[in-house]
Amino acid sequence: MKRAAFFDLDRTLLGDSSALMIMDAMNERGMISDRDQSLAEVGRRFFRVLGETRIGMEITRRSLSRMAGWSRTDLREAAARSVEKLDAAVYAEARTLIERHRSKGDLVVIATSTGRDYVEPLADRLGVDMLIATEYEEDAQGVYTGNLIGKWLWGPDKADAVRAFAEEQGIDLSESYAYSDSYYDRPLLESVGHPRVVNPDPLLRAYAVRKGWPVLGFRNREGLPKASFEPFDLIRPFAHPLLSAVNLVVEGVQLIPREGPVILAANHRSYLDPVVLAMVGSRRGRKLRFLAKKEMFEAPVVGQAMRALGQIRVDRGTGDATPLQIAIDALGRGEAIGIFPEGTIPKDGEVLSARTGVARLAVETGAPIVPVAIWDTERVWPRSDRVPKVMELMQRRPVHAKVGEPITLKDSDDYKALAASVLDRIREQLPD
Repeated sequence: MKRAAFFDLDRTLLGDSSALMIMDAMNERGMISDRDQSLAEVGRRFFRVLGETRIGMEITRRSLSRMAGWSRTDLREAAARSVEKLDAAVYAEARTLIERHRSKGDLVVIATSTGRDYVEPLADRLGVDMLIATEYEEDAQGVYTGNLIGKWLWGPDKADAVRAFAEEQGIDLSESYAYSDSYYDRPLLESVGHPRVVNPDPLLRAYAVRKGWPVLGFRNREGLPKASFEPFDLIRPFAHPLLSAVNLVVEGVQLIPREGPVILAANHRSYLDPVVLAMVGSRRGRKLRFLAKKEMFEAPVVGQAMRALGQIRVDRGTGDATPLQIAIDALGRGEAIGIFPEGTIPKDGEVLSARTGVARLAVETGAPIVPVAIWDTERVWPRSDRVPKVMELMQRRPVHAKVGEPITLKDSDDYKALAASVLDRIREQLPD
């Protein structure tokens, strides 16, 4: 089956309201008065700050009847005259994502509550594959009646239209992407396997944190979008040596790239290791996203925190490739991934082999692997204990990390051997 990327329009692809941006041209054609245009500008300012609100969208829905008597030709000409202005308002990151999805063979679709006649010139300019938009009824003379053909595609009705389109086109929604800024697009975001939240309104940001959805910031910067503000940013200051409860002694942190995709791979000795690896990355200004086994997500409190911090759940033994794809997407956005190739904490005297995920990520993305050796964390939080040893923390017992030179893996089908070579590099850095 095919895969698609569905983009909301206003405040997602565009940094503004498409319909309100066309008001100047509509006023010139006598379709609206100066007073209407002034009122619309006030609404536009509120929209820029607050995004979609139920009251604002209800006003919009009721105002559709005022289109009765407008000429469809006039509206389309106003939209065509405004296409340069609309095109200039498209986020640079959105353009990059569109090209990236095209390069992967995905269908690119705009899904919006805005009327087709407003949006079609911009959709043609962007070269998207399909436009799902509200349809306005017109009479035999090409004059709008004030009624709709079908439904106004907002909220659940937009999601229904996307599902109908996917069924008709043979699109696998579980493998598809959706991008939106609005809390009221929850049904659309929940209908796909890869929801992406863009410059979200406050309600959607909170919902995305609870669901563990990636939150992207479009700021008109070249390249793929960066992750927006996340709960991790609130706790990041506590990784500073002066504030941290963990006395971390780290060597070689300058070997971690400050920017761009990178994989930090470490040995596993204790439940404290993810905290230590996150602190290592933070000292270089990197925010890590971990691949973590599902048991962590099912634990009370800890599981909710893992989702809120944007960590990636791995159901081992199921063959599900979704976690790796999420990590690949994150690396594609220039993020940092943390991974423990052993997959679990070894028992006393046990030597574990490396799982292949670290090699697959590196080969698929070309991201460098930075090997990090960790030791003495087991003295602070042994494998056999459910909580850390408080006295060890209070006495500031040091735990250690040593960062090695980055590794670039050559393309190969022998992922097992590649992963083993990464684990060997990590172990070489451990003290005798």
